[in-house]
Amino acid sequence: MAIQANEIKTYKATINNDTSANGGRMSSNLVVSNIRNAVFPNVSETERTDGNTRWRKIFFKIANDDDLTFNNVLVHMTNTTGADDNKSMCAGTQTNIYSDLSSPRMYGCGTLNSGVVATDTEIEVQVEDAALSIFNTVSDDNIIWISNGTTTEYFENVAASKTDDVYTLTLDTGDTLGNDYATSNTYIASCINAGDVECEFDSIVVTSTAGTFDDSSFPILLDNIGTVYDSWTLEFTSATAYYITGTNEGLLASGGNIGSNTSPINSDFAKKYFTIQSGTFGGTFEIGDTITFKTYPAAIPIWIKEEVPAGTASYSGNIVGIRVNGESA
Repeated sequence: MAIQANEIKTYKATINNDTSANGGRMSSNLVVSNIRNAVFPNVSETERTDGNTRWRKIFFKIANDDDLTFNNVLVHMTNTTGADDNKSMCAGTQTNIYSDLSSPRMYGCGTLNSGVVATDTEIEVQVEDAALSIFNTVSDDNIIWISNGTTTEYFENVAASKTDDVYTLTLDTGDTLGNDYATSNTYIASCINAGDVECEFDSIVVTSTAGTFDDSSFPILLDNIGTVYDSWTLEFTSATAYYITGTNEGLLASGGNIGSNTSPINSDFAKKYFTIQSGTFGGTFEIGDTITFKTYPAAIPIWIKEEVPAGTASYSGNIVGIRVNGESA
């Protein structure tokens, strides 16, 4: 069964404020769509007068209970703000914070500057502010989305040039528009290529004289809903029993035993953090032996930048949509 739209859920980062520590890991706090101030706080009168820029980090989690992989994932905005402010975004990592950001490649959305017809190979896009950079003008590696709400197309390897607040996008050789688009209600966005999104584990280190851990034949089994980003340690308390501790999650209430599968539960979601199969263990373990590994969630970290120019008028209802598009496997 394919991944459904309602299985792509949005979560806040652990820290959401205007300090250098803003961001970090994915939290269990769900972002509810179409709710005022779900991600950003109100823009104050002072901020509208003086101008302000702030960032917030969110995660798109593939909360599919069948643990399907979401392939060839593209993330992009679907509209402009419709007000004097503007928003753009960039790719994040599972752990980075605001102070880690340094001239990231930005992505965003603009409106069609002049009508185009099927077979055209160029598209003019007007952005909300001439200073807004949302297409790469150095390399022709842009992936773009164009839609009028009824018809939608994606194109890869698109070149871009810019004059003031208008980009000229040139499709790859051999590519042409498949449909006509009028300026009204047509948006064009640059896409973040998130690749294949799935839970993963790596960095396994076994510290033992005679114990072994065969993750090739018996891999750690992960859960799209319960798995989180963490570094885990199994510490043996006997030849067969071990504690489980996460750097972030801490000491788990239940440990494990090499004689049976071990599936500690993430209480935030009532799902497994992971499952360690009994067949993974070999040899002989001693008290104090350890096995360490990392797990990664099926989640896409995204930073959103909100820019409020000085002298911005009062506004409301400026909701920006973000689309996550991919293929189930």
